[in-house]
Amino acid sequence: MGIARANPGGVMTEATMLGLAWKIFDGGEWARNEGGYGEAVARPMVRTAGDGFAVGTMLPTPNGWRAVETIVPGDPVETLEGDVVPVLEVRRSRIEPGATSVNGPIRLLEVPPCALGNRVLSVLMPEQCILFDGPIAEELFGTPLVGVRAADLEGHFGINGFDLAEPTVGYRIVFDLEEVIVADGGMMVICQAADEIRPAATTEEFENDQFPVLSHEQSARFLAALEEAGAEPKCPAPEFLDQAARASGAKRA
Repeated sequence: MGIARANPGGVMTEATMLGLAWKIFDGGEWARNEGGYGEAVARPMVRTAGDGFAVGTMLPTPNGWRAVETIVPGDPVETLEGDVVPVLEVRRSRIEPGATSVNGPIRLLEVPPCALGNRVLSVLMPEQCILFDGPIAEELFGTPLVGVRAADLEGHFGINGFDLAEPTVGYRIVFDLEEVIVADGGMMVICQAADEIRPAATTEEFENDQFPVLSHEQSARFLAALEEAGAEPKCPAPEFLDQAARASGAKRA
């Protein structure tokens, strides 16, 4: 099962969307999840803000990488800092074609491999926040860690937006505190704390935010500076591809 796009290019299938969507790591073996959108676990559908994970996104757990739709409350997930944190809540959001968020129409983002540290072709929701770390952020904003809304990444690093042709589901993973999760092998995604909806920054003063989220204008300036400096995509976590190869039955090089 994939995500159907309204723009040219057809349907994003299991192979084209992530290469290993709908497969979960279980006890040393990969098994296919036949439940589709996680119907095996009852979860309420809520109005979306466009900030959840897309179907098929792989999250790190102590037992290996698991598709987000297989995660349930209480499951342990590994954070960027190496901690293992239990999921407090999973909020499923049905997203219809033409749906809107607080910032306008919901267009999903297709992220080519390595563009944001991801090891595979990834899909982002527009209001997801990607964490960037480096001297350019510190030079511009006085902090080395900043968040950029996925919608603001369209047109940068080969990232393209697309409209939905059919409904899909977003999964917001909620923790007790704000956490950063390394999704799809290396993409740093900020997961906000329970019931926290923090707007993007409106000034250069970020006060005490652990991971300040840039405004649209700030993001444009930051991304332009990154590209001018010749920032190159990174692909960490090679073990992710090893697991992906086992999942797809592909032979290792």
